[in-house]
Amino acid sequence: AAKPNATDMTAVTDCLQLVGMGRDPVVRASMVALDDMIMNWEKPEFENPVYQWHFITQAKFHQGGQTWNTWNKSFNPTLIKNQVVEIEEGKKDCGYWISPGRNEKYGKVYSTAFCTLMLENYYAWRPLRSVNLNDSEEKKQESVSITVDH
Repeated sequence: AAKPNATDMTAVTDCLQLVGMGRDPVVRASMVALDDMIMNWEKPEFENPVYQWHFITQAKFHQGGQTWNTWNKSFNPTLIKNQVVEIEEGKKDCGYWISPGRNEKYGKVYSTAFCTLMLENYYAWRPLRSVNLNDSEEKKQESVSITVDH
């Protein structure tokens, strides 16, 4: 069987959280693997970063607690800083994002849609708060291994 890549892992994690399986061992292992992840616009870890960051944002938002607080402090200012804003005299401002990804082939509408979805977390979703992985006792009770290929 093929090992899951990071894109598969975060998308599956988000989906499992949404269907109420936030305590599933796969979700727990995924959240631990994502623990040190930051949004680095200048040197993204992924070939298709806005897609990846969207699912990371969703998973961390639903996780809540320190997981979300740490990610939120990283991703929110990064997105705002990297928004392209065009201001033409007599016209409305136009803001969009151009993905920093090497393989991002869908253009600025695609990138803008995903960046906007990330910023809408506060308004569009009710946090699921699936499990608090900072509880060291819970971490000790179950050992799960997951491999991510970059």
